[in-house]
Amino acid sequence: MQERLHTPFVLGTVEVPGRMFLAPMAGITDDVMRLICKRMGCAFAYTEMVSAKGYLMSEKSGQLLTTFAQERPVAAQLFGHEPQVLAQAAQKVEQEHAGKIALIDLNMGCPATKIVRNGEGSALMKNTALAGRIIEAVVKAVKLPVTVKIRKGYADGENVVAEMTRIARDSGAAAITVHGRSREQGYSGTADWEAVATAVAVGGIPVIGNGDLHTVEQMSKRMEETGCAAVMVGRGAIGNPWVFAGRTPEKRERFEVLMEHLRQEAQRRGERIAMPFMRKQVTMYIRQFPGAGKARAAINEATTIEAMQKAVEAALCP
Repeated sequence: MQERLHTPFVLGTVEVPGRMFLAPMAGITDDVMRLICKRMGCAFAYTEMVSAKGYLMSEKSGQLLTTFAQERPVAAQLFGHEPQVLAQAAQKVEQEHAGKIALIDLNMGCPATKIVRNGEGSALMKNTALAGRIIEAVVKAVKLPVTVKIRKGYADGENVVAEMTRIARDSGAAAITVHGRSREQGYSGTADWEAVATAVAVGGIPVIGNGDLHTVEQMSKRMEETGCAAVMVGRGAIGNPWVFAGRTPEKRERFEVLMEHLRQEAQRRGERIAMPFMRKQVTMYIRQFPGAGKARAAINEATTIEAMQKAVEAALCP
């Protein structure tokens, strides 16, 4: 069954070479991270989420849409709560990143307080009618395929998956991604994959399953159990791009990929900014080694590649 993870399919009009996707994660899935995951076997990835309003008002937000040619096709993920603002932002993405961005994804699942407070992200699970108007407006505004990422519901015990799947399908979305947790759960507890199966049962739209995926065996099993078209890996890929390759690397390879990641980030952002940006990921790269705990303080204090390398070497060879 694992062979199906590598079976190509069409997402809207986008030819995707496999079924393993990398989830959009703020402060994590930039172009460097996506490229490394692509090399390991990830078939499709998304930019970090971009504020539709911020993108229309400032060039800074647009920096999150930078892509490498080698990682394409890539989706741009937008968030907001105003249909016409999102439609305008999608049009701008389509025009400014023609041939680089292949798809527009709408974030309706982020649980972060600052996002939800504005009625965005998973707050839209409380206003499914508005969610539908957003999808419809964006679909009408662009030629690119439009997909949607949702949560099971807002409060624990709520389940709007069937309703949102029908809304996404009837509004013209090319696919829907379901994370089987409520907003109130955040990332605690266990993802409910029955919610993914519920979306599949609605029919008429491809479903991408998301939540608690850490091995190719889990991915394959979830696809078989639910009938979803693809799976999306989030936290399971942080510090572990090998999750897409289905293997555990030897210590030397882990060190080399980590250092490559650090150097590319330093080249992209400048060393002073890249080192704080990479702290969480470096910690995750080495978390299974005995010296990881003791190295954490040095990792958090490192401001240069040399200092970060010394911290990593101390963790790998305590």
